[in-house]
Amino acid sequence: MDAIDIYKTLGLTDKEIKELITKIFENEESLQNSLSADRKLSLNSEKHQSKVMNYLKAFKDLAIPQADINETIEIIYSKIMFLASIGIEINNQNKKYILLDEEKFYHAFGITYEELTNLYPYQEYEENINKR
Repeated sequence: MDAIDIYKTLGLTDKEIKELITKIFENEESLQNSLSADRKLSLNSEKHQSKVMNYLKAFKDLAIPQADINETIEIIYSKIMFLASIGIEINNQNKKYILLDEEKFYHAFGITYEELTNLYPYQEYEENINKR
């Protein structure tokens, strides 16, 4: 169950949920503006890790410790989409491919991170999710 489902169980309409989320982001932005540069960097890193882990929850049989995630959400998404497109099932047995660094991934599959993110742009995926 994601946050939107939780809000719906409270009886909120889609419009009310969007308004609430907008207010949350506005307050978060205001709070971030008052933080030191080091704390902002730390907070952004934590948010990014959380975003990656939330995305990976969609793969129920995939257990990747948060400490093993060293890539951006854009790269993780692109790797998963690419691997699926060449017939590699996304599971614990094959999670090693998701964790490869750029050089090793290129050596194994002959594709760079830049090519991956151009083929499978995370931004489009995120926009589609937000349209729901």
